[in-house]
Amino acid sequence: RLRSGTAWRDDPTRSGVVIAAGIADSLHLDTGDTLTLHTGGKVATFEIIGVAEYLFDTVWMRWEELAQLAGLTKGAPVPNRYFTLTQVNGTPTATIGFDENARLGLIPADGQFFTPGEPGIIISAALAEQRGYAVGNTLELISGENRLTAPITGIFTISPQLAQPDQPGEWIGLYWEDLARLEGLPLQGEPIPGGLQIILPITRPTAKQVAAKIDEINEVLIADGINANYTNWTSSTEGVLQMIETARLVLNIAAAMIAAVGGIGLLSALSMSVFERQKEIGVMRSVGATSHTIIYQFLVEGVIVGVVAWLLGIPFSYALHHSLITQFNFARAPEARYPLIALVLGLVSTLVIAAFASLWPSWAAARKTVSDILRYQ
Repeated sequence: RLRSGTAWRDDPTRSGVVIAAGIADSLHLDTGDTLTLHTGGKVATFEIIGVAEYLFDTVWMRWEELAQLAGLTKGAPVPNRYFTLTQVNGTPTATIGFDENARLGLIPADGQFFTPGEPGIIISAALAEQRGYAVGNTLELISGENRLTAPITGIFTISPQLAQPDQPGEWIGLYWEDLARLEGLPLQGEPIPGGLQIILPITRPTAKQVAAKIDEINEVLIADGINANYTNWTSSTEGVLQMIETARLVLNIAAAMIAAVGGIGLLSALSMSVFERQKEIGVMRSVGATSHTIIYQFLVEGVIVGVVAWLLGIPFSYALHHSLITQFNFARAPEARYPLIALVLGLVSTLVIAAFASLWPSWAAARKTVSDILRYQ
């Protein structure tokens, strides 16, 4: 449900993000503004093309853009795991493509880490000792027909926690994008989906139908040597609905117990009222009041008590509803608004309970005769 913007309705290939209303309100953003995302050492800015009414803080974007941002690509070098060989001043040398996060695993011996985007090289202490390199020297790197000339900005050693047995001790390091350009490799690569969603051609598939399809797909993949993880969303949804129904049942039982206690309380109050007002009942009898008249009087009194209780319960009901919705973070769900039908149902239920609770005291009052009352007095 879009609160503003059109998202991808008009253009499925449009670049941009849709954000949940909670994010938009907390950051004071709206459609047309920009949002900067940081992930995997990368930073990207996107236009906000829609604000959605959604329960949880979520950002939606085209999966290809998300894969590029998160580094889920195929055929592109991966920073800090990008090893290759280049000609350094005419000598083949192990070369590593680093990013900004690499400095956390390097121990400085001299100089400083290079600045991404500016020409610069770092080298290992072993290579500096072996070839006599120092900070400030200029090196020429050759890969195929491409060349790169840059100064040495720092000398480092890899921390023992990150060092690998097969890793050479003599190496040079470049910013991974510069190394990829030197080798002529693409920076982006081909996006790889993190998962696939399969929608069955069934209007409302059951969990068993979905499980059967999962087993069918799994058999085919295993036969080809492919292991996969599956999620039966129908089963998950049924589990959530079962939890909701259980909570609803518990609340309904609690409401029934409260109603029963209220009905018993009203029954006790009216019974005591009949006992204390026997003289009044005798006077009514003596002036010709019928049993039906007395029944109606006490029945109406009980109903009035129920209506007053209903009126007093409305603000408490609204406060409890607001508290529960806020605690479970459902305040933005359109279905979570206070239902006016609940007031009507509450009134009807209260009238029914009050009427039933008033029947016995009313009938007991109507049975009393003038002689019974004089005998009591």
